[in-house]
Amino acid sequence: MNIEIADHLNLVRHTINKYKYTPPHDMDEDDLFQIGCMGLMNAIKTFDPSQNTKFATHAVLLIRQEFIRTFTRYSKAKRQKIHTVQIDQKIKETNAVLLETITDHYSLEEVVMNQERIQEAMRIEPLITRYLMDGCTQKEIGQKMGITHQRVSKQIIDMRKKLMA
Repeated sequence: MNIEIADHLNLVRHTINKYKYTPPHDMDEDDLFQIGCMGLMNAIKTFDPSQNTKFATHAVLLIRQEFIRTFTRYSKAKRQKIHTVQIDQKIKETNAVLLETITDHYSLEEVVMNQERIQEAMRIEPLITRYLMDGCTQKEIGQKMGITHQRVSKQIIDMRKKLMA
C-alpha cells in the first residue's frame, strides 16, 4: 500500500486545532505543523494494513504522540534552562560576596601592614619618610636635605632592604 504524505496533511491540520492552545506559548502554528508532519511520517512508516485499522486512526494517534513527546521534551528543556540560569545567578551572587569579603580582608590586612611599614620607615629614616609621604620626588627631597637625588635614592633602597628583612 502506497500512502502519500500530501494526501493526509488534513489530519495534521485537524490535530493542530486540538492542540493549538495546549503548547508552550512561544511555539507558533508552523512549529506545530512541522511536529505534526513528523508524526504523520512515523505513521506512514509504521502503518500495517493487516491489523484491520484505518490509516487515519493510526496517523492521528501517532501525530498526537509526537505532539505530547515534543511538548514534554520542550518543557523539560525550558525548565532546565531556567534552573541553569537561576544557578548561574546564584553562583555570580556568591562569587561577588566572596570577592568582596576577600578584597575587604586583604585591604584591611594591607592597611595594617602599610601602617607597620610606615612606622618602621619613620624609625629608620624619619625625614625621608615624611617627605615621601608628602608626595615629594627624590630630586625635591635631595634639594630640601641638601644632598643629591642619587644619595636619596641610595638611602631609600637601604631603607627598603631593612624593611624587607
